[in-house]
Amino acid sequence: MVQTRLRTPLEAEIIEKIRRSGPITYCEFIEACLYHRQHGYYMKQREEAADFYTSAELHPVFGRLMASQLAEMWTILGSPDPFSIMEAGSGNGRLAEAILAWLSRKRPEIYRVARYVSVEPSPAARAEQEKQLGEHLAAGRMVMESRMPAGPVAGCVLSNDLVDSFPVHVVVQQAGGLQ
Repeated sequence: MVQTRLRTPLEAEIIEKIRRSGPITYCEFIEACLYHRQHGYYMKQREEAADFYTSAELHPVFGRLMASQLAEMWTILGSPDPFSIMEAGSGNGRLAEAILAWLSRKRPEIYRVARYVSVEPSPAARAEQEKQLGEHLAAGRMVMESRMPAGPVAGCVLSNDLVDSFPVHVVVQQAGGLQ
């Protein structure tokens, strides 16, 4: 007896798209798996036990070290006001919390001019950030965006474990051949 496996909603949606429109690229497949509005890995609400952890989630020391480097950058840049700290792919906000907490305690003069821009496309992750970082949001030291804002930045753009989450083309047709 052949047992049929139940498909996930995303799997069924991808199969239907292929039936309707033909083959999809590896990039399109990975983009759907990671960022589909309902079923994408990064778009869903996370359980407490994650399947992987980043440095910022294990201990706040990583964020404290980043904050110390940001303080050095602020000085080198001539103490800009505002001092923008833009985190691309900010996830649950633990890195932001560690950085802002350190700045508020150790370098309040920087905290007062800091503008932490948390860039996160996942509504679930932004909701988690709102709970965790409410104090900094209320103090006007942080804003949340779903996309990178345009324009110049006097400060620093940083990310932790973001580049490995980009959907990419593995094989492309260029200069008359596959590369």
